[in-house]
Amino acid sequence: MAAHIASGDSVSEVGPELNPKDLVMLPIKKSKVENKTAIGYVVYINQYGNIIVNITQDDFDALGIKLGDYVNVKIGDKTQKITVGTTYGDVPEGDWVCFIACNDVLEIAVNWGNANEFFQTELNSIVELKK
Repeated sequence: MAAHIASGDSVSEVGPELNPKDLVMLPIKKSKVENKTAIGYVVYINQYGNIIVNITQDDFDALGIKLGDYVNVKIGDKTQKITVGTTYGDVPEGDWVCFIACNDVLEIAVNWGNANEFFQTELNSIVELKK
């Protein structure tokens, strides 16, 4: 839309006007902590196979998770022991790392690898994380 307007098209040429009352708000699932487990949902899988989950820093704090700790992440029927870091380079190439990204969501990754090749997950899958 921005490109059309920037090139001189009027807003009415881009598409029909929408009534805000007709828009549907989708429910946003929130993470939670219960029984020493953070439970969240896959919200995005990027082109590198990194898995983005709605588990937050508050969830980490509630579980007492610190940098350098190991956590067990379960998605579906697969579980992986993962190092808690701040970036991919905190672990050697091919090793697992997870960290709270700048937008306060958990990122699960393999340094120079593809985490989703192992988990074979999809959007909205349940993720369980334990210290």
